[in-house]
Amino acid sequence: MPPGSLPGRHLIIELHDAAALDDAPFFERVLRQAAEDSRAQVLALHHHVFTPDGGVTAFAMLAESHISIHTWPAERYAALDIFMCGVCNPVACLPAVATGFRPKRMGVLDLARGLDAPDHAGRRSTTQLPA
Repeated sequence: MPPGSLPGRHLIIELHDAAALDDAPFFERVLRQAAEDSRAQVLALHHHVFTPDGGVTAFAMLAESHISIHTWPAERYAALDIFMCGVCNPVACLPAVATGFRPKRMGVLDLARGLDAPDHAGRRSTTQLPA
């Protein structure tokens, strides 16, 4: 679905063997960069650190919807959800996410959202990233 289509595009992302998954202030920088790269407007950023394991949930509320991340540092795993509408391009978030968290493998499920969206399970891709 191209940028500008309504109501939007939704990426479900999995990071495997990722780094920096317990650094909440760092998350906010990565989410802000991802939003800027996609031409989205950040309205608010919030995070919560879970103890004693150190997992983090962080959320960027956007004028165009949201970016969220949930982490399991002990497993070096993170799950992200990026939904954007309007002229924003959620795929443009991926370089900031990959650079920030340095996963060895990143899976992406790309879904068109809306009343006229094709009735399919989405496009799935997995990328092996250099160590």
